[in-house]
Amino acid sequence: MSNPSAEFAMDTADPQPHTGQRWTIVVGLAVFAIILASVWWYLFPRLFGERVSGSADVAFRFASTAPIEGWQAETTPDGLPVFVSPEVVWDADDLTTFHGSSEGPAPLLRFYIKPESCDLFEPTESHLALFVHGKLLATFPADSVSGHSLTISLPSVSVSEAEEAFARLTE
Repeated sequence: MSNPSAEFAMDTADPQPHTGQRWTIVVGLAVFAIILASVWWYLFPRLFGERVSGSADVAFRFASTAPIEGWQAETTPDGLPVFVSPEVVWDADDLTTFHGSSEGPAPLLRFYIKPESCDLFEPTESHLALFVHGKLLATFPADSVSGHSLTISLPSVSVSEAEEAFARLTE
C-alpha cells in the first residue's frame, strides 16, 4: 500500500512533471490555432466559392438597348445589340468570391459583392453588362442584386466559354 502523503511530498519537491504538462498544453493550443487559421483562410471561402483575383479582368457596366451618347455599342452572346457605359460599376476589387456552375440548362455565375461596394450601388439604368477579359458575357436586370450577392444566368454562353470565364476570374 502506498502512502498518499509521500506521493504529495515528491510532487512538491520535483515540479518537472508539471512543466511537461504545461508544454503539452501550449503545443496543443498552437497546433489547434494553426488548424483553425487554415480552415478560416482556406476552407471557409471555398465553401462559398472561389476568390476573385484582384487582378482579374472583370467589369460590370450599365447597359441599355437604346443608344446613349458616349456609350459603346456591343453585341451580346445571343446577337442582340446593346450599349454599355464607359464607367465601371464594379470591378475585381469590389468582389469577394464567385461560384460558377456549368451544369444544368445554362451556366450560372454567382458573385458575392463586398458590402461597402454594394451599399454604394444605385442603378441609373435598368440593366447591367458583365465583361470578363474584355468579352461581354451577359446583360441582366440591375435589380438582380440580392443583398450582397448577384446570380447571373448565361444561357447564350457555351460551357467551354463559361469554364474559361470562371478560370479568368481567378487569375
